[in-house]
Amino acid sequence: MKLPRRNMIVQFTCNSCGGRTQRRVNRVAYERGTVFVQCAGCMKNHKLVDNLGLVVEYDLRENLDTDFDGTL
Repeated sequence: MKLPRRNMIVQFTCNSCGGRTQRRVNRVAYERGTVFVQCAGCMKNHKLVDNLGLVVEYDLRENLDTDFDGTL
């Protein structure tokens, strides 16, 4: 079985540490699939592209009740 090679170079800036990272990725995965890359500065994994819609992100901070006083 012949698998496609990583023949495309992507460069991104990390939102956490601000570092600039360059990685090689598979062109077919970038255009049609889901690609996660690891930042060289903070070593966190970041979603670069999700064409398949596999990852759903929720911002739970918007749904917090502002009247919550912290007591039970």
